[in-house]
Amino acid sequence: LYQDIFSMSMQDFARVLENTLSPDHATRHRASQWLSDAAQASLGDYVAALAGILAAEECMVAVRTAAGLAAKNALVNRRADRGRQDALNARWLAVAEGQRAAVKENALRALASPSGQAGTAAAQLVAAIACIEVPAGRWPELLPALVARVTGPSA
Repeated sequence: LYQDIFSMSMQDFARVLENTLSPDHATRHRASQWLSDAAQASLGDYVAALAGILAAEECMVAVRTAAGLAAKNALVNRRADRGRQDALNARWLAVAEGQRAAVKENALRALASPSGQAGTAAAQLVAAIACIEVPAGRWPELLPALVARVTGPSA
């Protein structure tokens, strides 16, 4: 059964993600179903929680990577169905600006992760968000933020 994301700790949510990697089919299926239900119930809360885990260096790399990929998958239609992608785009753009900004900040922060796997998942999430927001004129600070990360003192 779906449990409200707000009532879960980050550790509990990370445990659900960890269960999606379980070798046990039943455990993996329950965790995947919970994630699907959570995404349907509240896309903004779901992606925000995933982006928070992705950016959390204290979490296991496999869990962070799973979080980034799950967030990206919540925003991208893998079947190349334009109508479905348009619906996903509209759903994401309907998420409160503050929540979208927090997701974007966590995704950008995770790009600099010492873990290559988490960084790659973050890059995929940034790309998924950019494909929705840039054409809509909603993320003008993306390119300057990326340039700053590449040319800044920690680059």
